[in-house]
Amino acid sequence: MRNLAPKLLAAWLGRAVGALVATILLVFLLGRLGAILAAVVARIEARMQTRGRGLGYRSVEVLSADAIVQLVKSAVGAVRVVASLAAIYLWVVAVAWALDKGGHVFPLVVAPFVGAVSAVGTAFVGFIPNLIFLVVIVFVARFAARTVGLFSDAIAEGRIHLASLDRDLATPTRRLATMLIWVLALVVAVPYLPGSDSRAFQGVALIFGVLVSLGSSSVVSNLLSGLVLPYTRAYRVGDRVRIGDVIGDVVGLGAFTTRVRTLKDEEVSIPNAVVQSGTVYNYTRYARERGVQVHTQVTIGYDTSWRTVHRLLITAAKKTPGLEENPEPYVLQRGLDDFYVRYEINAWCRRPNELHLVEARLCQQIQDEFFREGVEIMSPHYEAHRDGARRAIPDERSP
Repeated sequence: MRNLAPKLLAAWLGRAVGALVATILLVFLLGRLGAILAAVVARIEARMQTRGRGLGYRSVEVLSADAIVQLVKSAVGAVRVVASLAAIYLWVVAVAWALDKGGHVFPLVVAPFVGAVSAVGTAFVGFIPNLIFLVVIVFVARFAARTVGLFSDAIAEGRIHLASLDRDLATPTRRLATMLIWVLALVVAVPYLPGSDSRAFQGVALIFGVLVSLGSSSVVSNLLSGLVLPYTRAYRVGDRVRIGDVIGDVVGLGAFTTRVRTLKDEEVSIPNAVVQSGTVYNYTRYARERGVQVHTQVTIGYDTSWRTVHRLLITAAKKTPGLEENPEPYVLQRGLDDFYVRYEINAWCRRPNELHLVEARLCQQIQDEFFREGVEIMSPHYEAHRDGARRAIPDERSP
C-alpha cells in the first residue's frame, strides 16, 4: 500500500500537468488566433485604402472598398468562432483523457463527434453520384450558354446572317436563351439536390412559390415585358421617343425598366410593363430615311390672303437650319375660326435628336418673315383689348 500511494500520486500529478498544459495551449492558441486574424483584417483594409477602389467588372464597380472590408471582417469573425469552438473541443478531449482515469467521460465526449463525422462521411459518399450528375448539368448548361453567346456575337457583328433574326435582336435573344437554359438546368437539377425529397424542402419551395406569385407580379410583368419589347422593335438605344408624357432619347433597355434622357438632361426610368401597355412615338425611325415632320401653327386674320400666308410660311421653313428643302414644305389650313384662320406649316427634318431646337428656330423664322412683310400674327384676346391705332408688328429697329 505504501508503494502504491506514490505511484497514484505521480499518476494524478502527470494527468494534472497534462490538463494544465492543454489549458495553457488553449489560451495561447486563442490569443494567437485573434492576433493573426486581426492582422489579416488590418492588412486587407490597408490594401483597400491604398488601392482606392473596390472590385469591378469592366467599368462597373460591383463591390466598393468599404463593402469588401466589411465582408472580410464578417468572414474573419466566422472563422474565429469556428476555430475557437474547435480548439475548445480539443481542449475538452485532452482534459478528459488526462483526468478521466476510468475512461468514462472520454467516450461521452468523443463518441458523438465521431458519430457525426461518420454520418457526414456516409452521406457524402452516398451523394457522390448525384454530385457528379449536378456537375454534368452545370457543365452542359455553361457550354450551351457560351455557344449561344458566341453565336449571337457573330450575328451582332455581321459574321453570320440569318433572315429570321436581325443584328439588333441578337443581344436580347442571347439574354432570353441564356435565361431559359439556366431555368431548364435548375428544373433538371432540383431532384438531385441534397434534401430535395424532404418535407422541409418541399414546404420551403411551396412558400417561395406563393410569395413570388403574390408579391412579385409587377416584377415578373416588367421582366417579361423587358424580354418582349426588343422584338416589337418599337425603339432602340439612341432613338428620340415619346412615351406617355416623357420625351427624350433612349439611353438604356434594362430587364425591368427603360431609361430615357429627357430634353432637360433628366434621366427617367419607365417600367417596361408601362411601356408595353402604352403608346410609343418614335421620331428616329423614319428620320433616317425621308425624315420626320416638324410642324407648328399660326393664326392669321381674314384680311390677309391665304396665298400670302402660304408663301411666307414656306419661305420661313426653307430658311430654317435643320429642315430639308426636299421634300418641299407644305401648308395646311386647319380651321376657319371666328377671328382668324389657323395655318399649319409642315417640313421634314433628319435630325430627330434636335427636333425641339429646329421647331424653335422655325417659330423664330416665321416671326421674322411675317413681321418683315407686315403681316400680323393675331389672337382674339389681344385683338379685343387693343385700341386699333397700332398694328401688332414689332419695329425692326428696336433691339
